[in-house]
Amino acid sequence: MIREAWWMSVWPGVAILLTVGERDPRVRAHACASLNFEITVALALLVGAATLPWGVGAVIMGLTGAIWFLARIVAAARAARGRLVRYPGSLRLVR
Repeated sequence: MIREAWWMSVWPGVAILLTVGERDPRVRAHACASLNFEITVALALLVGAATLPWGVGAVIMGLTGAIWFLARIVAAARAARGRLVRYPGSLRLVR
C-alpha cells in the first residue's frame, strides 16, 4: 500500500519534469526539487520500515509523514507566491 501511495505522489513531478519542464527552467527547478524530496521521503520510509522490529521504525515513519505533510504545505505557499522551493534535507539526485 505504501508503494502505491508513494508512486501517486511521485508521478506528477515526473510528468511535469518531462513535459513542461523541458521548456520552462523555472518549472523544471520546482519539479526537480519536488521529485528529489519525494525520493528522499521514500528512502526515509524504507529505513523506517526496515527498523520496525526494533521499535524505532514507527517513530521514523511518523516523523517522516509529519515532515512530508508540513513541507508540502510550505512549498505550495512559496510556489504560489512565485518563490523557488527548496526542501531542507532532501537529496539532490535529479538535476
